[in-house]
Amino acid sequence: MTNNSDGRATAYLKERGITMETVSDNKVELCAKLQPRDYRLRLRFDQWNGGPLHEIVEESIWFPCMDANTTIRSWIMRSLPALPAKDKDNGSEVKFLSPRGEPSYPFIPAATWAVKDKAKIPLLITEGPCKALAALQAGAFPIAGSGVWMMTAKANEAGTTRLHPALTENFLFRGRIVYVAFDADFALNPSVRQALIRTAILLHKTGADVKILRWPLKDGKGLDDFLAKSNSRNQTAAQAFELLCKGACDLGGVLSLCDLEFFELEAGRARLKGSVLAQLCKMVSKSLGVSAETLKEGIRAEYEEQEQATGMTDPDPWPEPVDGMKLADEIAEVLRRHVVMTQQKTNAIALWIFLTYLEAAVDCLPILAIRSPEKRCGKTTLLDVLGRLVSKPLQSSNCSVAAIYRVIEKFHPTLLIDEVDTWLKDNEEARGVINSGHTRGSAYVLRCNKDSGEPEHFSTWSPKVLAGIGRLSDTLVDRSITIQLERRTAKDTATKLRDVDPAQFHRIRQQLIRWAADHIEEIKEARPALPATLNDREGDNWFPLLAIAEQIGGQWKAKADAAALALSSSDDAESIPTQLLVALKGIYDQFPKEDFLPTSQIIEELNEEKDSPWADWNKGKGISEMKLAQILRQFGVRSERPTIGKKKVSGYYRKDLKPVFDRYVHTPPPVTPKK
Repeated sequence: MTNNSDGRATAYLKERGITMETVSDNKVELCAKLQPRDYRLRLRFDQWNGGPLHEIVEESIWFPCMDANTTIRSWIMRSLPALPAKDKDNGSEVKFLSPRGEPSYPFIPAATWAVKDKAKIPLLITEGPCKALAALQAGAFPIAGSGVWMMTAKANEAGTTRLHPALTENFLFRGRIVYVAFDADFALNPSVRQALIRTAILLHKTGADVKILRWPLKDGKGLDDFLAKSNSRNQTAAQAFELLCKGACDLGGVLSLCDLEFFELEAGRARLKGSVLAQLCKMVSKSLGVSAETLKEGIRAEYEEQEQATGMTDPDPWPEPVDGMKLADEIAEVLRRHVVMTQQKTNAIALWIFLTYLEAAVDCLPILAIRSPEKRCGKTTLLDVLGRLVSKPLQSSNCSVAAIYRVIEKFHPTLLIDEVDTWLKDNEEARGVINSGHTRGSAYVLRCNKDSGEPEHFSTWSPKVLAGIGRLSDTLVDRSITIQLERRTAKDTATKLRDVDPAQFHRIRQQLIRWAADHIEEIKEARPALPATLNDREGDNWFPLLAIAEQIGGQWKAKADAAALALSSSDDAESIPTQLLVALKGIYDQFPKEDFLPTSQIIEELNEEKDSPWADWNKGKGISEMKLAQILRQFGVRSERPTIGKKKVSGYYRKDLKPVFDRYVHTPPPVTPKK
């Protein structure tokens, strides 16, 4: 690119109050003469209305769209002069261009990336990079697309909308003020009004506190124009922006009766949870001239028909406030009535059922893993009970990988999957998709559309139950609350599900919905104390359940703590490689004076543990030297062959293993050194 400091591009920026220092700091390029090799590479096309771009565009400004690592993901070009509309019936000019063949990445200055996790610092969503730079100079932390629709996108063929993945995957929105600043004439442009409504609704869906910025059209059409004219109002740009923020309103403050159709359409496409939809409808009902309840029911009716076809609907909320302690106690009693298990397991499952109605309030969704050593231990019965109590249940005994992420994207159900031992064990791709849904920030997968070849973005964020015989893979166990079931004895009694009153389950679900709606804000803000013995991943898994228990009150926080300690103390809390390191450290502790142990001796000691996970490896012979070497190589440890006596002996030095022990073995069992 040929930089230009005195031409039309420079004048364009200066008119908007954007300094050359800001241009330089944000790696913006000013191009005096457009070259085909540049725009073909960056935009992936070269014709406009039948002519090459360099014959139409005199000068251009190139805004690099960088990720958090300052890698340029895309470009936005401002053409000077603006390009004539391709559609002759549409008189509007085209000012900004983005690459073809891929979703346009937002323009996010480095200063905004620096505060991506700081929820107390507001963000600004605006519609162009020039406006973003002007706002940045005024003290804002902006994010901009190349147009009003570029912050959102349709996610699938069902028409479900979403925020741009660059936002949802990187920025913390829950509880954060997010200002939205579209051009001042949005009231006169139906397309812009619809885009504003969509953007605001999807930001609400993330838990953000959305505020709309407004100013008189006479003070400038765009935000950059408004800030550039601040001098004429005897203000600095920073003062003008501060006053603008103080006068911001919620979405209801900019809607009118004519927006009813747009609001119903976009709220339905957003697939909002019941409590979020109720809050939003209450906010805008007065402006739209429709009661909040009528508005909510009309929106839900638009998309519930598809959900009813698969049985994934929740009933209406209970009409009165619900006592959380009584409800939790009743759920625990229902579980004990039908499935034989310990009190700690019952309490954990009861809290997890609450969690399925509160997934919008948390950032981690632990899998509920139901295991049994043999058939007829009650796992199928427990799945049936869960199917009558959780939010939007969808049961299956087998799933293709595509079905998992597509059904989650479309319906966000609670997945209850049985027989995982028969199809998930060797299916690495399916395990990867399920694992990705553990934390909100990573709960997405990318796939290419088989027809168009375009990339598509699918959510994997939903509660999941995995039931099967035997052990799950380590990566799934690490993300799970594990419930081990045992076959009942002759003394144990359980009530058959066919003998229950369906009305009780229906009422419990109604009460769960109401309790969740009444306490969702408290759950968002909760910071429960974690038992000190939980490791980091266990703490992540139990955090939302402990937060719910704290809000339920009474003895439920103590019950949750006890369940966390009881269910996190098994070998499943650590992977097999980590368990091997624990055993290996125990062996070296038995020989404190030895700096080197032969591999043969280590193998003999390891295989003395007949109840270890590796005891049945190698046709019952236990772990082999090759397998030991393979596992230790994962930690950067390799065997050595020193000469002992007159022979070279393969083995491992304590000094090579000690850094690994220090990092991964936290609580080794006490041992008595051998003499």
